[in-house]
Amino acid sequence: MDKRMLQKLEERNQRIIEAVIRKAERECPGALAMIGVYGSFCTGDCHEKSDLDLLILINDDRGWVLSNGFVLDGVGFDLYCTTWESLEADAAYASPHIAKLMDSKIVYCPHEADRMRLEKLRENVRRILEQPMCAEDLLRAEREFGEAERAYARLMRGETVSVCRAHGAELLYHMENAVCLLNKRYFHLGVKRVFEEFSGMHDVPLGFETLADRLVHADGIDGLRAVADALLRATDDCFSRVRMIVPAEKPAPGADDLRGTLEEMISNWRGKIYEAAENGNAHAALMAVCSLQSFFDDLAGEFDMVHHDAIACFDPADLGKTAKAFDAVLSAYCGEYEKAGLSLCSYKGIEQFEAAYNP
Repeated sequence: MDKRMLQKLEERNQRIIEAVIRKAERECPGALAMIGVYGSFCTGDCHEKSDLDLLILINDDRGWVLSNGFVLDGVGFDLYCTTWESLEADAAYASPHIAKLMDSKIVYCPHEADRMRLEKLRENVRRILEQPMCAEDLLRAEREFGEAERAYARLMRGETVSVCRAHGAELLYHMENAVCLLNKRYFHLGVKRVFEEFSGMHDVPLGFETLADRLVHADGIDGLRAVADALLRATDDCFSRVRMIVPAEKPAPGADDLRGTLEEMISNWRGKIYEAAENGNAHAALMAVCSLQSFFDDLAGEFDMVHHDAIACFDPADLGKTAKAFDAVLSAYCGEYEKAGLSLCSYKGIEQFEAAYNP
């Protein structure tokens, strides 16, 4: 873009900013905390049809009057207000789309206290990004990857190309977020240059840009599904590599953490497994096994402990074998009890229970 055109756009931008300030002074004095510029006019990607991305930070609900959407000389504008609560949520770094918080060039801020408050939020993000990858960071990325997996499931159920393409785009969006979080970065340059940003990151799925391009250009439902599957597998492989090197940072379970869990497993599912084996009810057996697995997974998510594979017990062709394998898994879990100094609370006869329960 030539200098004259850039100057013209900057003059337009300044007049929009001044209009917001005048409206705030007239209609909601004290509600406007600051204005910042982010987006293409900060990254150098602006062109003749670029709109103006503004951080319009408000102190209270009166400030919403400053929001406005309009078209100016054929260019659409969206003046959207942001609250301190929204910026505080961004500062928790749950999403990599925080350029508004981190990169905005502040052009209006009447109170230094507000500028300092913003800087504290930015410093919080910088502190998070500077620390080595930890379990909490991995969990942030895992949440986005989980959203990608859900989009994949919707894509696999889609019955038209349009529906599948929409879910494919959703899948790609969440995968890009997940990879960015996996590298403890945030997006500075927007959608147009996302793979340029990925080129400087260490942990990126193999062939990610190529697969993303194939998804964008996929022809037909089968093509979309095939590329989505390849993307999911490549991203999962990337996560697996990071999981191996990120410290667990989970405590070993103590007696108070595990007490009653083995008894609960026996109470909730052992009887159901044997009943299912006796009646030949594979569905009931599978549900019991999956419930036990979910219980194990919840414990493993909170504590540093051995992974117990209850799902491996299930054999729909031999439910008797399934029941015996179920007992073997429970027996293995007894090892967790022993490490915590616990033993199974078991009684022989109601009298023994009564004596122990009411000594």
